[in-house]
Amino acid sequence: MTEVSLAQGNTAYNEDISVLAAGTAIIGRPCTVWTITVTTDTAGDGAVSFSNHATAFSNTAQVDKVVLTDEVKTFQLVYPKGLYLSAGLTATANKASMNVSVTYD
Repeated sequence: MTEVSLAQGNTAYNEDISVLAAGTAIIGRPCTVWTITVTTDTAGDGAVSFSNHATAFSNTAQVDKVVLTDEVKTFQLVYPKGLYLSAGLTATANKASMNVSVTYD
């Protein structure tokens, strides 16, 4: 079986993901996500939750979550086969200064 490398031509970067319930819209259309990298530049634990929605974070459509600590200030989610999102990608955080970078098609 031959492994196929798919294009990963788009990137999105959002600084300071919103701590409000509506969160932050990152990608406002259907997409396939290849990687999500979460970083923080402040002390203390923090979490970012992601959902399959085009305009606002949705608990019912949550697809993943990342928790950062004082020891782990960067974490990357990798989806080797791609994570297909039928609406888009949104995120919400429990503290300020959480940053997200995404590669997607």
